Amino acid sequence: MLSSLKNRLAMTRLGRAVMLRSRVARVADSNARLRGGLPGTRWAVRVSAPLGPDGDRYGDVPFADDLAAALSPFVQSVRVFRLDEEVVDVDVVVTLRGLAGLERIDGAVNVLWVISHPELVTDDELRAHDLVYAASMVWAPRRQRESGVVITPLLQATNPARFRPDPATRQRAGVLFVGTTRGVERPAVLWAIDAGAEVEIHGHGWEPYVPAERIASTHMPNRVLPKAYAAADIVLNDHWTDMAREGFISNRVFDAVASGAVVVSDRVAGIDEISPTLIRTFGSRDDLARILHADDRPGLAERAQEASRVGAVHSFDARASRMVSDVGRIVTSSSGIRRLSLRLVSRGSAGDRRRGR
Repeated sequence: MLSSLKNRLAMTRLGRAVMLRSRVARVADSNARLRGGLPGTRWAVRVSAPLGPDGDRYGDVPFADDLAAALSPFVQSVRVFRLDEEVVDVDVVVTLRGLAGLERIDGAVNVLWVISHPELVTDDELRAHDLVYAASMVWAPRRQRESGVVITPLLQATNPARFRPDPATRQRAGVLFVGTTRGVERPAVLWAIDAGAEVEIHGHGWEPYVPAERIASTHMPNRVLPKAYAAADIVLNDHWTDMAREGFISNRVFDAVASGAVVVSDRVAGIDEISPTLIRTFGSRDDLARILHADDRPGLAERAQEASRVGAVHSFDARASRMVSDVGRIVTSSSGIRRLSLRLVSRGSAGDRRRGR
């Protein structure tokens, strides 16, 4: 009802004038907070997951929650918005780019963090943002050359307050895999089973592909992942073909390594640098079989030490600190705040000119 009334109001000349004045006033308030420094600003973290139980299963949701928690000490407030929600009264918007692109929010500093599905990101989408990050050391420089937009590499992250070694957790032999089939045969899982590994699968859609006894559950809630990773001897991981090709390292890698698990994954540019101690990569069926049966995995003490290091270097706290610093440079630049105001005003004026007002 409210949305319908707003749309009807926007169709009148008076309505457009009132709404434009309201938007300009919000921008003025936002700019005043920005001038006062980032501690007084309101932030939004947006994801393309819908509201409701279906959206709760999206990996972007806990990612957004962890980022918001890491940002909160630096700013006045931060809230996570999902696909269905209107973003209002914010000064900085961080959009986590997944399956769907989201329009910029006028009057705010717009930050884009491409964390998955890079093939869907257009040049226009990149240009619509004031600051662009990409979770790849490969894709970022290439797309920067192609688009002319500055793209800063910023890898995915983990929350070491949740994902960390747990001395009280009993280590379990075998291979843990958490994920769906994606509607296709995932070679990493099938090869591991063929190699004779004791694979424990948590995810839906596996019935046509693997023996029933390998499926432990159809879904593992995010809240129990930390204990599962901490108890695992090996966590098996693979990537979408385009994600691997473009250097987008899965978030699972960071969480599992920070928990002290040995991660066995397909090859992605830069993945070995995250932890040479806890990450093993394969390029073929034979590679995977050899790694799974090798007896060269580190002991618990070495795992815990390396997990702590990775958790600190690749934490959401570290990513949030970088983001706040970069946004601060934008809003304190000589033209940054002025540009945010003029974009909105000029768009409103141009719209009236197109309608002959």
